[in-house]
This record gives sequence, structure tokens and C-alpha cells, in this order.
Amino acid sequence: MAVYYASKAYVLSFSEALANQLGGSGATVTCFCPGPTDTNFQKRARMEDSRLFKRIGAMDAGTVARDGYRGLMAGRPVVISGLRNWLVAESVRFGPRRMVTSISRWTRAPELAFDVALEIYNKFNWTQPPIDKLKSLQAKRFRSVY
Repeated sequence: MAVYYASKAYVLSFSEALANQLGGSGATVTCFCPGPTDTNFQKRARMEDSRLFKRIGAMDAGTVARDGYRGLMAGRPVVISGLRNWLVAESVRFGPRRMVTSISRWTRAPELAFDVALEIYNKFNWTQPPIDKLKSLQAKRFRSVY
């Protein structure tokens, strides 16, 4: 997830800088930040049981698409769909970095790392993974972060 979140930050920063640089040229740049959206993505990414989707919830895809389209047509450099998503995005600017990264990690289901490890072992036909050791490491990691 670190690469994913870093990539998102880069695209946002680059888009804002490019939009500023193109100001007055007639060309616009819009970076759309939809937030959690109710699509098949969470199932495909095995995130349907994550705290992000279970506790925080996802917005309707139609609403998100309309927000993005309206922002694009208005020439806004950044479009964030929904008040809750906007509050979360803005809070990142003011929250301590360590807290922000901990909350980002918290939104992921702790079971996911274990599931991915098992999938890798199974995909490459490796010997049976040491399940007890994986569960123990996962529990230690979870306690040390939260």
C-alpha cells in the first residue's frame, strides 16, 4: 500500500502544479479523488472486509461519477467527491504524519496480509506455509502498530 499511496500523492501534486502552470492557456487539468466507491473493486482487491469499506463506507458510483464530471467541466484542478472524503483528505494536511500513516494502515484489514501470504505460497506451489508462524507475526505486527 505504501507505493499505492505514494503514487496517489505524486499524481495529486503533479496535477496541481501542472494545472497552475497551464493557467490562462485554455487547457485545464483535473485530478479526481473519488475516495471509497461502491464498485467491484473492493471484492477484486479482497478489501470488502477492510475497515475502509466496512466501517467508513463507500459512496454510490453514480454520485461519484457525477461529482467528477462536474468538477472536470468546471475546470477545477482537484475534485474530491463527498463531504466525508473531503474532510478526510483535508485532515491529512493538518494531522501529524505518524498519525496519518497509522490511520491509513488501520483502514486495511489486518487479515489481508495473511491472505496474500497464503496466496503467494499456493500460487508458486511452495511447501505448505508455516501458518502458526504467519499468524503469530501478524498478531505481533498488529499490536505494535495499533
